[in-house]
Amino acid sequence: MKKIITIILILASFCLKAQNDLTRSQIRDSIQALSSIVTLADLKNLLDYNFATSGVFKTDVIKSETYGGGTLTLDFDSIDTYEVDAGTLTPVIITISNMKDGQVGWIDFTNAVGSLVSWNNADDITPNKTALTSLSSKLYMVINKNNDIFSQAWISGSTITTATETNSGILEIATSTEAKAGTSDTKIITPDKLSDIITTDITIYVDTVAIGNWDMDALANKAVAHGIANYKNILFAGVEIINDDGTYIIPLTSASSVAGVIQGGVSWYGIPGKTTKITLTRLGGGLFDGTNYDDDIDFNRGWIIIWYIP
Repeated sequence: MKKIITIILILASFCLKAQNDLTRSQIRDSIQALSSIVTLADLKNLLDYNFATSGVFKTDVIKSETYGGGTLTLDFDSIDTYEVDAGTLTPVIITISNMKDGQVGWIDFTNAVGSLVSWNNADDITPNKTALTSLSSKLYMVINKNNDIFSQAWISGSTITTATETNSGILEIATSTEAKAGTSDTKIITPDKLSDIITTDITIYVDTVAIGNWDMDALANKAVAHGIANYKNILFAGVEIINDDGTYIIPLTSASSVAGVIQGGVSWYGIPGKTTKITLTRLGGGLFDGTNYDDDIDFNRGWIIIWYIP
């Protein structure tokens, strides 16, 4: 036993060389000093039993278990991963044993959809536990941190939880079509896709249309063709009214200087038969309802100024 301990100390000296400033010569001299008392059989026993079977090198050691109810104890001494078939039983009650501080283990569950995993001595820190009930396979990572055991669903079968406004998960990127249509409130958008739906330079056109004849004393309304391909693209329309003598130009939507009442209005509609025209209306008994605005023979009553986008 003393020989085995001595060999372990010598091998450990290689690993700690950088920390202890050991030179190669010192390590060589130490090994040579032991050559007379350490045999090849001692070294073989050390590698076969003290390293291999003790769990020092236990990478990818997998053990299968079938859950039959009650509590299933998973012993992580010399085991990396457990494959557990739980069938249709729920919940699957698990106890973790012989897990060293800092050790990480894996548990691959296969069970019926809707079944749950319950832990006797581990704190489950899986963010979205309810989503796991819809899966028939789950892979848990179990870790001993400062002698406190924690578990977390690392991979949920072949399904990866998608992030939403309330759940963490994998973020999905919207396509240009989805971004323009606004059909999803959970996907994110990249700058490239954002540039597809936002126009940084907006061109606004301005057209001027003559009103033509309008006896405002006799007629309260006047419909004028606007000439814009789509009435929805009209942003604003302003109207300037000229009196019969041509001495005043007054906005149709101006307010009376006495009562402060708006004297007229401008509108365009999506009503069938009216989508191609702008309708002008004057206030009955107002400023434009009089003989100063009743000439309708070869007289242009004013102008409509239209702001629109193509």
